[in-house]
Amino acid sequence: LLANPSRQKCLTHVVTEGLRDGGNDREKAHASFRRLAREALVALGRSFDPPAKAVDEWLNELHDFYRKMQRTDYASNAWGLKRVVGASAEYCAEQHTRFHELGNLDAERKFKKLRKRFLKSPDGEGPMNKLNAYRRRDPDVIPPAVTLTATEPESNDHGSIAQQRKKDVESYCEAVTKKRGRKFTKTQFWKSAGYKTRTEFEKWERNDPKKVNKTAIKRFTKILSEKPDLR
Repeated sequence: LLANPSRQKCLTHVVTEGLRDGGNDREKAHASFRRLAREALVALGRSFDPPAKAVDEWLNELHDFYRKMQRTDYASNAWGLKRVVGASAEYCAEQHTRFHELGNLDAERKFKKLRKRFLKSPDGEGPMNKLNAYRRRDPDVIPPAVTLTATEPESNDHGSIAQQRKKDVESYCEAVTKKRGRKFTKTQFWKSAGYKTRTEFEKWERNDPKKVNKTAIKRFTKILSEKPDLR
């Protein structure tokens, strides 16, 4: 997932398609996203030389995260990331909560501000909120399936995903319990997703390959991402 203007289907091309007025507005929108991506990576403790590589790394960071979370609304395949501005803002919200739990107030404040800035950036409104990014393609090779910088999740094993989901839910319940001072259970977790029985939650938690419910995936991963009970 790259933002190199010399490649096909890269971030720059999508920005150009999203803006009809052209001129300075187009450049301003793209520059804004590049700047915020770099600031976000610095907040994560990373730096790049040249700085232009920061955009590539940020897109890869988002893609890996949403693929592992099975967030098909952002990363439904191995080669693209949809609505990068919204994906960036939501990922900043995730980092804000994570650093809050770790007691890192400086990083917590930084990601809270970054989330707002992504949403208020020139490319976060109007047609630009549909800005997408695609994996870089090698123009000399057909089919284009080489020179990828983003990596796939280490494993697509159903057991590994199930273990991670169970761990994430348990960590979330523990964090809410600590914040509220009273026990927060898995039952409360799946009820907060709008379910009246535990059936869909249990299928999602064990990553049942025969009974995939995209709505359940979206609801539960949204809770783990946005952490509404920790606000």
